[in-house]
Parts: sequence; structure tokens; C-alpha cells
Amino acid sequence: MRSLLTVAVSSLLLAAVAMPASADPLEGYAPVDLTDYTPIEGASALLLLQDIIEGHPEALEGKPVMTVDLRKSEEGQSIIIDVEKTGFLDDSVDGERYRAIVVPDTSQAWKLERLGLKLKCGRGESAGVWTTGNCP
Repeated sequence: MRSLLTVAVSSLLLAAVAMPASADPLEGYAPVDLTDYTPIEGASALLLLQDIIEGHPEALEGKPVMTVDLRKSEEGQSIIIDVEKTGFLDDSVDGERYRAIVVPDTSQAWKLERLGLKLKCGRGESAGVWTTGNCP
């Protein structure tokens, strides 16, 4: 019984050592320059993304959709907010996917630490594909 327990514990330790460090949550996203982005700090983590959320849908035409997902990061030190907008009137770009990293700034405020972007192409060979580059 003792050797079975030793093998089980050893296996768990090896599995833990073999696990990679948590990946960057913005891996696969193009970084957005926050130099001119406002607001950068605020009382609501979600309202920091107001500029991204506003203006969608552009009209009732087409099939506009917006989803927002807010969750605590794996390490527990930040909030990750995903905003996905699709159904644009532009035929080149069919969607935008933003990922924001928001951290507590003070006991009453949040700060937008990092922001990433992917585009969903709407035409050509790239149609329906999320990319960090330009769409045709």
C-alpha cells in the first residue's frame, strides 16, 4: 500500500513539473497601443471598454452580434474581459475580438493594463478567419 501511494505521489509531482507555465492571455492577439486610449482607469472594469462596446451594431441591417465574457485570470491577480463583435456592414472585416487585462488600481478603481485585438475577415481566402493582420 505504501509503495502504491509513493508511486501516485511521485506521478503527481512529475505531472506538476511537466506542466508549462501559464501562457500569456494575450497570446495570438495584436497589442493595442494604450497611449491615446481613454478611459484607462475607472470605477467599473467593464466601462473601461466603453469605446469598444459603443457603436455596435451600426444599424439593424445584417446580423450584428456582441458577446462579452468577464472572468478572473488563472493567477487571480487580474480580470480578463473578452468582447466579440460580428456582423459589421463592412464587407472586408466581419468582426473584432478584443481581450482586455484589467487590474485593481485602488480599492475603488480598475486600470486597463493591456489590450489585444483580432479581426475576422469577411471576404476572400481569409473569410471567416480570425487574424492579427489586415483583412483583404
